Amino acid sequence: MEKINCNVIQDILPLYIDDVVSDDTKELVEEHLQNCEICQRVYHETKTDLENDMKISAQTKESSNEANDLKNFRKFLKKRKIKTILLSIAATIVCFVAVFTFMNKHVTYISYKDAGITIIEDNKDEVTYRTNIKGNYRWRTSLDRETGVMTIHFEQSLWEKYVSCILVLSILS
Repeated sequence: MEKINCNVIQDILPLYIDDVVSDDTKELVEEHLQNCEICQRVYHETKTDLENDMKISAQTKESSNEANDLKNFRKFLKKRKIKTILLSIAATIVCFVAVFTFMNKHVTYISYKDAGITIIEDNKDEVTYRTNIKGNYRWRTSLDRETGVMTIHFEQSLWEKYVSCILVLSILS
């Protein structure tokens, strides 16, 4: 058999190491490696380099998987943060509306004794009166058509009773 050039063998070595050559080529390379020290050294260097490349490739895949895991975890945390913020805002709005509604719709009626109604003048068509109620209040009237008696209802919401007094006191201070 004629001698094969070392350059040809060295070109084939990566394929030989990966075991993707035919049986005839395999025999040819093995026979040449037994007789040529230079090709044996190149064979061991190439094999070591390929093994190192495979290790680096595996490590790169692992690190890229870890990086993807971290990216996915960051996305998860960001979504959770946004959900938490939105739920907090919604809960705050619901609480504000509930308190505001309760404070304005919960009405306390003021009795005539507490109102201290005093009739000042009683004309035929009109009655003038004065009350001793302190603070904010609302009043409404109702007329009984059968008897002709008009009733005055004084009322105060919790907001008018407590919060507006606190605001007035804080302004005066």
